[in-house]
Amino acid sequence: MFKPQLVAITVAIMGASMTGATLAQNQETEQLQAEKPSRAELRDKRPRQTRNTAYRLLQRMDTNADNLISLEEYIGDGITRYSQTFTRADKNEDGYVTLEELRPSRKAERPRVDSDALQACLEETGIATGADDERFTSADTNGDGALSQDEFFAMLEQSTLDRFSALDGDGDQQLTTEEIQASNKARNEARNEARRAMRSCMKEQRDLAQ
Repeated sequence: MFKPQLVAITVAIMGASMTGATLAQNQETEQLQAEKPSRAELRDKRPRQTRNTAYRLLQRMDTNADNLISLEEYIGDGITRYSQTFTRADKNEDGYVTLEELRPSRKAERPRVDSDALQACLEETGIATGADDERFTSADTNGDGALSQDEFFAMLEQSTLDRFSALDGDGDQQLTTEEIQASNKARNEARNEARRAMRSCMKEQRDLAQ
């Protein structure tokens, strides 16, 4: 006659034990998650040099280990990616790259705006436009409106030379980490300014279109 009560007591004890074990497991999991360092903490634990873009470039490009990046080293590093860059740019895989293929693809949801008016707005804010078009035209030596692989490589080489010159603050044909850091800071500031100008001009054109 006591069996039902015993069974009930046994079930209650087992349930309490399982609940206690589950709670303990959950507490242990929460403790482990709390002790797990965040990505920011892991980043901060790395030596400052390994978090420095200029230092990483130096490690990759400085083939003679003199703590400087020469023009030859800088160009040599870029050449290794020319073929891959051409393949990515040649979207229709016809062996040629057009200016349209080089331009970023427009998002479907982005409203259409007057491109001439947009360019005029950007120029009014002091943002230089048309550099890609000029670079493409200079590389298109036969004037057929498309770049062959050789023409494309020549354009990349000129772009590499231009970037090196922009980085080489003292013009000694050698890049230091300080020069790279200063140039990157200036470039990021200019990029942020250009983005703000683009957003402002896009809003202005959308308002006019309504």
